[in-house]
Amino acid sequence: MNKGFVYESDVADFKIVAVIFDDDGMVVHGQAVESREEAEDFIRKALTDLRDVEGFAIPR
Repeated sequence: MNKGFVYESDVADFKIVAVIFDDDGMVVHGQAVESREEAEDFIRKALTDLRDVEGFAIPR
């Protein structure tokens, strides 16, 4: 199952980064964003899109 995380840093060039990982801990998708709300929206949409693709590729 894919998982999403929000990373925030005061010292990084990109202050907030939203990242999606696969089951093996490999990065599937990531994006620098301006706010935590934008990060959560990105994660929600990315996870929904991935679930839709997985459901299409692997019928349940």
